[in-house]
Amino acid sequence: MAQFDVHRNPGRSRTVIPYLLVVQSDRWEDRSDRVVVPLVLASEISYHDRTLNPAFTVEDIKVLMNPLQMVTIPARVLGPSVTSLDAEHLCVIAALDALVAQGR
Repeated sequence: MAQFDVHRNPGRSRTVIPYLLVVQSDRWEDRSDRVVVPLVLASEISYHDRTLNPAFTVEDIKVLMNPLQMVTIPARVLGPSVTSLDAEHLCVIAALDALVAQGR
């Protein structure tokens, strides 16, 4: 499983958060956990910041990235990747940067 791969959410929240985006660098692929960011149904979020919450379409479903809910989960629970957002990596990195950078 590579950085920016999208997986179906195996957890109980999958009706609202259908997908998880792996953001962990491939440098740490030997670790047993993966840092993932939820991809939340766009219809479930009333307000979003365009930088922090970029929009994507996965399997014809519009989702928003929500780094404020980023978690680490065991790699073994992630199924196969359904797509990759590697082509959108600049948006993903910008969202993570917006999360941790000091606002001025």
